[in-house]
This record gives sequence, structure tokens and C-alpha cells, in this order.
Amino acid sequence: NTPLFYYSTQVFQSLVAEDEIQAPISQGHFIPGVELPQWRVPTRYRPLSQQDFLFHRGEDPGQTRNLWDADARQRRRMLDLLFHLLESEGMPTEQQARLGLS
Repeated sequence: NTPLFYYSTQVFQSLVAEDEIQAPISQGHFIPGVELPQWRVPTRYRPLSQQDFLFHRGEDPGQTRNLWDADARQRRRMLDLLFHLLESEGMPTEQQARLGLS
């Protein structure tokens, strides 16, 4: 439940949620590999659940057995993989904090 932003080279008006449009709060170079300056715009996120999920899709394709609390070592391995993948894509620091990937 920490602030969430989207980053874009253009600011657009939503066609769906007119009352939720927020003004950019800053401009800069936030996205690695994008040479154009970008806007940093606050946005809202309404999660369907506050629960964490981890499934073995090969053994449980219907995702009926949540393994999040079953194996702390496997959970840590998957979180480390997620962190490194998002970091390689230029994950903003606030997203790292939001996901608890410090």
C-alpha cells in the first residue's frame, strides 16, 4: 500500500476513469534505455486480494493449492528470481518497496 506511479513519454486522458486522472508529479529519465524524458504520474491500484500466492503450475495447472506458506526456501528462490528479472528491466525503487523485494 505504498505509492504507485506509471512512467510515460506522454500524458494521456483515460477513456474509462475520467475522475481518477492525476497530474504528473515530476519529469526526468526514469526508464532505462529510453532517451526521451518521461513523466512520473501517480496512479491507483485496487488489488483483488492482499494474499500472496505461489503455485507449481506443472503439478497444479488449476492453481488450487497455494504453496506460499508451504516452503520458505522455494518462496525465497522465487522472490529472488522476480527481483532479478524486474531489476534487469529497470524496476523503479518504489516498486521494489511495494513488492517487499529489498
